[in-house]
Amino acid sequence: MTAYQILFLAWVVVTIGLAGVAIYRAVAELHEDDQLFLDPAEARFEREQKDVIRSIRGLDHAVARLAWCSAALFAAMILAGAYRAFA
Repeated sequence: MTAYQILFLAWVVVTIGLAGVAIYRAVAELHEDDQLFLDPAEARFEREQKDVIRSIRGLDHAVARLAWCSAALFAAMILAGAYRAFA
């Protein structure tokens, strides 16, 4: 297996992970309400909304990291391909 194939395989795995996390984030975001009017008896719903928002914020960081990793691997693939073509 060449270095280019390893880079390509790593890029595919990271990009599939990125797509999965982005889809999961979109589904989690569907459960977020824009505005809530709660009385003290409905504190459970407020806690649920805070948990949803917390998980979405955590997923934002994961999406950003995976996107940067995917971009870096793609750039490395381009450089490796150019090196292989001109060497």
